Amino acid sequence: MDNPFNLLVPRDDELMINESFLKELSAKIKERVKNRRFVVLEGDYGSGKSLYLKRLYKRLKTKKQMLDFTEVIITVLEGKVPEKNKSLFILNFDLMNGFNDDQVYRLSEALLKLTSEGMILLVGCRRETLKRLYEVNPLIRSKTNRLRVPSLSFDEVKELVLNRLNEVRPKSKDSLEPFSVKELKTVWRKANGNPRLIMLLLAPLYEQRMLLKE
Repeated sequence: MDNPFNLLVPRDDELMINESFLKELSAKIKERVKNRRFVVLEGDYGSGKSLYLKRLYKRLKTKKQMLDFTEVIITVLEGKVPEKNKSLFILNFDLMNGFNDDQVYRLSEALLKLTSEGMILLVGCRRETLKRLYEVNPLIRSKTNRLRVPSLSFDEVKELVLNRLNEVRPKSKDSLEPFSVKELKTVWRKANGNPRLIMLLLAPLYEQRMLLKE
């Protein structure tokens, strides 16, 4: 039987985000706070930063563009971003840590120039990445709106796990078997509500339980 927890990255149709936080994030964008247009979703690996950005991108009705962070991102930001865009989303911003300080400074200056022109920039990254950006160019701190990605609640984790289990069952049912509620709560606490860590912890446990059944 396939292990439903081997897929660590959430699919677009899965509820792995906090809807109230997504609404809060949408409101932040709509506010367009003067001189504070660099919006950062801060969170650990696997916390759902990219998923939030993608969901928000779909909801936003203004002119927008989404970019993946690549080795040519600085060149793109310095001259190839269409002026008609009001919002620019940048995925995988943590890859900035592969840049040297000169490159990080150029990147920060490109971001500041775009915000000065009225564009709203949205990225998701870890705290360490944001800290380095501030150290290289302290000016960008005053332009930043930071939002911490919330952890999944136990009810959200329970729903996610139940859906994954039902994918491989002959018939769907409202049961966490082969896990107990107590076990799932332990995993939830140990992972601090991080969806990717939860999948990592449940995958080997599921394999073990299925082997015992055979």
